[in-house]
Amino acid sequence: MLAWYIARPTTVALFAPHKGTFNVTGKGGLVEKSHYDWVISRPYLVLVALNILGAGVGFYRLGWGPNDEIGTVMVNLIWTLYNLLILGAAVAVAVEAKQVRKDHRVEVSMPIWVRLHTGHLIQAEMKDFSLGGIRVVIDDADDKTCEYLLGQCLDVVLKRGGQEFVFPMTVAYASKGIFGLRLEELSHQQQVQYVQCTFARADTWAKWQQGYQSDKPLSSMRAVLQVGFNGYKRLLKHSPNFIRVSVDLLLNSFEFIWSLRPRYVPIRTQSHAK
Repeated sequence: MLAWYIARPTTVALFAPHKGTFNVTGKGGLVEKSHYDWVISRPYLVLVALNILGAGVGFYRLGWGPNDEIGTVMVNLIWTLYNLLILGAAVAVAVEAKQVRKDHRVEVSMPIWVRLHTGHLIQAEMKDFSLGGIRVVIDDADDKTCEYLLGQCLDVVLKRGGQEFVFPMTVAYASKGIFGLRLEELSHQQQVQYVQCTFARADTWAKWQQGYQSDKPLSSMRAVLQVGFNGYKRLLKHSPNFIRVSVDLLLNSFEFIWSLRPRYVPIRTQSHAK
């Protein structure tokens, strides 16, 4: 997606390094709702349109062009369809999904203790953590328990070595025994302790490669092509209504024309009972 936009600055840096500038992009923030970034995808939409036009010309030449060009046209059509799938992957990147988490989360499996405002201690398991909070699972927590704890302030007890540290949190999400806890305002010392109990733990990163799968070129290629196909579906989903209606009409027309093709109908033989 960024290839179009980095072509110019990288070319300038190649021939005139002293003219280059460095701009820091904005970090943080949330995407409040799903949308499609039509501005950033504009160059790729132009390339998609040109490839579709080229495919149409190719199919025309395939049906009504000279017979000695069929092989060449077929090769170009395959290459054009491949380009369309790759462009579909670039188009899919422009879809901005709704972002409900502000900070990146690290998956773990760590036993912790949750202390309620009543003083009761509940054993739980931390499934992931971030700078903004954690996600925990409490066994045997029914719907009434989830409803009771939702919105409550509680303390989470984390261990590091032989020490225990307490962090104030609020239950922001509760469903089917899964709880999303949001960190309250911490002091500087508490922030240091929280990082030491989460990100700085040695066992947090010791097993990160266990879930890593070895590279499989064919599977990776199939995944890219699937993303490209789904990219056009997402593009159509966020397109104006008249474009969706036109595409549906075009697909229905192709389906009707395809239904008129000659088909083999088996001959039924009648058997007479004796």
